[in-house]
Amino acid sequence: MSEPLQEQLVRRDAILDAAEQLFAQFGYRRTSMDDVARRAGVAKGTLYLYFDSKVALFRAMQSRNAEAAIARCDGISAAGGSLQHQLLAMLEAVYGVFH
Repeated sequence: MSEPLQEQLVRRDAILDAAEQLFAQFGYRRTSMDDVARRAGVAKGTLYLYFDSKVALFRAMQSRNAEAAIARCDGISAAGGSLQHQLLAMLEAVYGVFH
């Protein structure tokens, strides 16, 4: 019997969180799939069920980050305010995460 969808999404997010931490700490080249599996607390085989390569894992992480940035900007836009305020808030929402 397969794992329920919600549990799959939670595990996928845990893997992406672990990958993001390791890529930030050690860089893309020095981070291995073994490292990610260990940090996420999953077997290496389980990791490969979710992502077939380090490239696929990195792309999924970047896509998730981009989606989150877009959502933050949408919220800022919906809140209104002056154009200057919105632009500054959007820049902070997109680039402030990295600082």
